[in-house]
Amino acid sequence: MQQKQVIITIQSGCGLYDEQNLQNGKWIELSDNFAYESEVIFIGNYQKGKKISKWDIQFRYYDNFQSIGGGSYNEDNLKDGEWIELSDNFHNFSQVLWHGKYNIGQKVDRWNCFYEGELIGSGFYDDLNLKNGKWIEPSDNFQYYRQIKFEGWYKNGKKIGKWDLYWQGEGKNQDFELIGGGYYNEQSIKIGIWIEISDDFQKLKQVVYKGEYQNGKKVQIWKIQWRDQTQNQFIAIGGGQYNKKGMKIGKWIELSDQFQIGSRIFFLGQYKNCLKVGNWEIHYQDFEDNYQLIGGGFYDDETNLKNGIWIEQDDNFWNGNYQIWIGKYKNAQKIGDWIKMKRNESIKNQDFQRVQYICNSSGEYQFNI
Repeated sequence: MQQKQVIITIQSGCGLYDEQNLQNGKWIELSDNFAYESEVIFIGNYQKGKKISKWDIQFRYYDNFQSIGGGSYNEDNLKDGEWIELSDNFHNFSQVLWHGKYNIGQKVDRWNCFYEGELIGSGFYDDLNLKNGKWIEPSDNFQYYRQIKFEGWYKNGKKIGKWDLYWQGEGKNQDFELIGGGYYNEQSIKIGIWIEISDDFQKLKQVVYKGEYQNGKKVQIWKIQWRDQTQNQFIAIGGGQYNKKGMKIGKWIELSDQFQIGSRIFFLGQYKNCLKVGNWEIHYQDFEDNYQLIGGGFYDDETNLKNGIWIEQDDNFWNGNYQIWIGKYKNAQKIGDWIKMKRNESIKNQDFQRVQYICNSSGEYQFNI
């Protein structure tokens, strides 16, 4: 049968289609998440539109592609036998691999998880392709500065009972430390007291949340706790209350998205049915543990949107780079001119001074003081 070669863009890979528009012969395909620092390709053969035989998984590390995984497909286009697969979030700094066995397209028996050649997790699949028994699983974004894993039990593919959360500081010579966890009921719903980590937990941002779940909803008081890399114990630095529906209510102290050891920014204000209302203050804590009011503004009680004059910290505000912006919001949209202010770090208790920039809808431009 005559074949025709079709040129495919780099977003799709390359290979041959036959006259029935079916993939045939050798193909190179890109992973769904192919991008800078995650350049992963799959190399193997098609027969009448079905993957067959051995497929190789390769990853570009620096300049060259290297084989890091793969396995075989049977005649029915199903994975069979030993496979090495990549984690869903595989990239340069999170080279996590799973090694295990398929039986006619279903994962079976023991699967092991490796990071840079070291075993970091494992567990068993039953004959129905369901997780059962004890499992150790890495976090979705396991990497050098964020080595987090979970240990607990599965029953028919659902988490049950006690699950522990472990963290390891940078370096392979350190032990994993128990820093959190909690309980799932038989329906795999969180119950009781839990300690959870922030989404971007890492060496310079060791933030956890401690509180109670009822039927999968956060209730009552939740504490926000933090420690720097020199401390063993977490200390409470924020938090607030949830109602029975799992909605934030009353006074809360929250952390900025950029919160870390050199940029300890806090937001203080009120919630009503999980929406911010009224006056909110922005505070900064310096290395001497002194708190300073540096900004804030109002949320409209009806629309729950920022309105009026606001003073906000610069995205790069940190110890030694004290910069804020002053301007006006209308229905959560910045309007008019926004003035940038800066304080000299070497002069203690100095007020913020206007610097030579204004930001408006057309961007930043020079301003004469």
